[in-house]
Amino acid sequence: MRIHIRHGAIAAGMLIVASGAVATHAADEVSAAQSVETSAVVNPSFEEVTSDGELVGWTPRTPRSPEVYSLSQERASDGQNSIHMHDDDPELGGSLISDPIPAESGREYEFVFEQYLVSGALAPFMYFEDADGQRIDHVYERVETTSGQWEQASLVGRVPDEATQIRLLVNASVGGVVDSYVDNVSLRMLPLKGIEEDLGTYTGHVAAQTTGVTTDASGRTLALLGSNGQPVRFSAVDVSTGERLMQQEMPGASMTWSYASADDGTTYIGTSQGGMWRFDPDALALEQIQDNPLGESHLYSMDMHEDGRVFIGTYPGGKVLSYDPDADEWTDHGGFGNDAAYSKTVDVAGDTVYVGTQAPIGLWSLDLATGDKTQIAIPDQFLSDGGFQSVDVFGDTLVALTFTPSRTLLVYDMVVGEWTHQVDDVAYRRMAEPRWVTTPDGERYEVYYQDRASREVRGLDLNTGETRTVGFSMELNSMNWYWAPVEREGFPGDSLVGTTQGGMVTAWNPESGEAYEGTGDFAPSPAFVRSLNAGPDGNIYFGGFASHGLIRYAPDTDEATKLPGPGQMEQLGSNGDDLVIGGYGYGAPVTDFDTTQAWEWEKNPAPRVHLGDEQERVAAIEAVAPTLTALGSYPVKGAVGGALAFYDHEQRTTQTYRNIVQDQTVMSLAYRDGMLYGGTSIVTGLGTEPTTSEGHLFVYDVAAREKEFVTVPVPGDQHVARLAFDDEGMLWGMTGTTLFSFDPQTRQVVDLIEFERRNDRDTYVVGRGFEWVEDRFVGYSRCELFEFDPSTKKVSTLVEKTTTTCNGLGIDEQGRYYYGAGTHVFRWTPMEKIEPACTETFTDAVNDGLVVPADTVACLDGASVDGAVQVQPGGALRMEPGSSIHGSLTASEAAHVKVRGTEIRGAVSVTGTNGQFVFAGNDVRGSLDCSGNASEPDDEGAANTVTGSVGGQCAGV
Repeated sequence: MRIHIRHGAIAAGMLIVASGAVATHAADEVSAAQSVETSAVVNPSFEEVTSDGELVGWTPRTPRSPEVYSLSQERASDGQNSIHMHDDDPELGGSLISDPIPAESGREYEFVFEQYLVSGALAPFMYFEDADGQRIDHVYERVETTSGQWEQASLVGRVPDEATQIRLLVNASVGGVVDSYVDNVSLRMLPLKGIEEDLGTYTGHVAAQTTGVTTDASGRTLALLGSNGQPVRFSAVDVSTGERLMQQEMPGASMTWSYASADDGTTYIGTSQGGMWRFDPDALALEQIQDNPLGESHLYSMDMHEDGRVFIGTYPGGKVLSYDPDADEWTDHGGFGNDAAYSKTVDVAGDTVYVGTQAPIGLWSLDLATGDKTQIAIPDQFLSDGGFQSVDVFGDTLVALTFTPSRTLLVYDMVVGEWTHQVDDVAYRRMAEPRWVTTPDGERYEVYYQDRASREVRGLDLNTGETRTVGFSMELNSMNWYWAPVEREGFPGDSLVGTTQGGMVTAWNPESGEAYEGTGDFAPSPAFVRSLNAGPDGNIYFGGFASHGLIRYAPDTDEATKLPGPGQMEQLGSNGDDLVIGGYGYGAPVTDFDTTQAWEWEKNPAPRVHLGDEQERVAAIEAVAPTLTALGSYPVKGAVGGALAFYDHEQRTTQTYRNIVQDQTVMSLAYRDGMLYGGTSIVTGLGTEPTTSEGHLFVYDVAAREKEFVTVPVPGDQHVARLAFDDEGMLWGMTGTTLFSFDPQTRQVVDLIEFERRNDRDTYVVGRGFEWVEDRFVGYSRCELFEFDPSTKKVSTLVEKTTTTCNGLGIDEQGRYYYGAGTHVFRWTPMEKIEPACTETFTDAVNDGLVVPADTVACLDGASVDGAVQVQPGGALRMEPGSSIHGSLTASEAAHVKVRGTEIRGAVSVTGTNGQFVFAGNDVRGSLDCSGNASEPDDEGAANTVTGSVGGQCAGV
């Protein structure tokens, strides 16, 4: 029905805006969201009974259920009958279950019933089922009401995506006792609390942990790259042309870590979480061989035995496995004597497998004939390194590259048992076979590597230990090198070939000296959202797992901009105009971006500085002074004990204090009045087991650099994952199961509110989200977005995502919530932030006043009203700058009122507004009085001019 205008009806001489059908989709959504629909429950008051004495619409859930319930006429709240639940045996239990009731996926429903409780407590359930009656999920709650009287009780649950119906259970739980009467059951769909938008995937690009090279039967060389993501997207590219030849997803895998090629070019690929795969270069076909073989989730390194077996180094068992393709059999060769979690690199030489371990570092040989394992001593100065990045054996020479911090290439003479040469600050992952080359200085037996400082590719003579520059540089990379043919002019014979982690194909020919670099057309993968937060400029920033750079998302325009930079940003925070960026990598890197200037990596933001002291990831960020930011961090692999650090923006220096709480990671921070409040976690570096059992809360004096107080806020919980202050100065925190309040004055825990029944995970790296927004907290934990009202102690679930990886929470300037789930970024807009579409718009003169009835949104854009404006209960008014009222403005119980830049020649009274109330930059020639509105009037920073008295909630505008 078209909106129409008519005169009369309510007040003589006033214009009436009649309500009717809404013309836009957005308004339809809002209208539907605000409705409450009651679903039909068959026989809700238990009055209908068959001739056989069976209840219509209800059945016992189990054969023993009738032992705990009966139809009773002893008391009823509606009609003659009720259900008497009487279970005095804790081992018994039983339920009465309803017939299926159609339901809408994604919506919240409330199971309401009246209860006359004698003793104990009921535990009602809602089953969510698909169309075939298969249960998808359920919710339940222990419900107690006042004994000795009829009282309403309820249970709320959200219908999962796959479910289409609900069944209600009146339930007496095993383990409890109850004596109760139940009557008058109903089920209603609750109003939407807001609208969720899927903003899409932004963090995907070509980024691999390592890369491979193989050749097909024709001699064509193929570069292989599995781009990190969920899932990995694998592609093969012709090295000579850069042309993509195939692409395929690798379900279950998040990264590719290792490659090993057989003589016929068949290549085996090791992944994280996705097991081992096989690529046929002639058929351009990829297949999975085994998912997580023998329970090992990460296949970090591979090499081929001459008999065709594949040997693999693994995590978390720190083992060597082998796979026989002919017999399709796996063998577990076990771990090593130093109990390392990572067999990070393997190399097969004859019947011996050489293994470099990580967490802790170690070098081993495995005799395949006897099964004996022998440790090879390494120089003492490298025992503090994280592990070995690679091990390669060439004849009687072993070449090994240590991991951070030294990244030193070591050469070992296996005949005499001595370490003969070393080269510092080296980058590569797999070394190609050495070659005899002719140089101006004579014949050299060379292997090749990249110098990290200069980015130059250099040759190392294994006989003399001398190095030389071969004449080309490339982007810094940790990559595999291979000898293979390249069909380009100036590349005779075999060339040294590799592909960077970002997809740059590189080749160098030792005979001609020619070098080639070209971007391969590798298929990008979407990446998990790893970090997300609001920046000081009002934009939303987020980064991806194992991905480079950041995305800047502008809420006002919904435009996203890719900002180039280093890999995997772990945490984002703000200090003044600076976006503080905490990263992943040895030393835990940190830098800051001045958001008032353009992004130019390594200038703004400047090159990263590090926390050091065996830290690896920044876990928390909190400003404590205009140029000083506090950081919490997580230790490197194999280490125990996180740190609290301080980053000086001007000096670009850090101060790091380890083990603020012994053996724990600082996971969350909040600052107020000189004191820094920190929450800790039991997590330790990957490959180690926690040595503590409970998360702590500490208070730290920033000026004195001294810890003053520590406590366990939630006994038994392992992680104090997030901290934030409310508007009254109370500190609130979140563990995996519980919200708690802490009084900074008394230093006592005041409230403990359980919001999650599931036990917290033993370990996790990225903290949860918890932010104060206007008059409530918004939290994001274990893929559940929720609001928490500290005045009522009520937790209200908004969204539950079905993915298992959810990170980040940011709030834009309009009060909308952004969060990551899997590879997607989502936005939640609370209903009170949604402006319904105008049902009637006025731009010219309006004579004889205006009345806005219920369910109507009247918008005045430059209009002039001659007479009073009256907004009735349920109506809404929006006035834009340049509008005017030559009369009074009265709004009572309006849906919302937004008046900006308007001239009002009369008194203004706004009472009982249910939604937003904006009153900004207006000129009022009369009194202004406001009371009973759901929210304080917002002047949006634009003060109002009032010639008369000002009272109530409007006193401050």
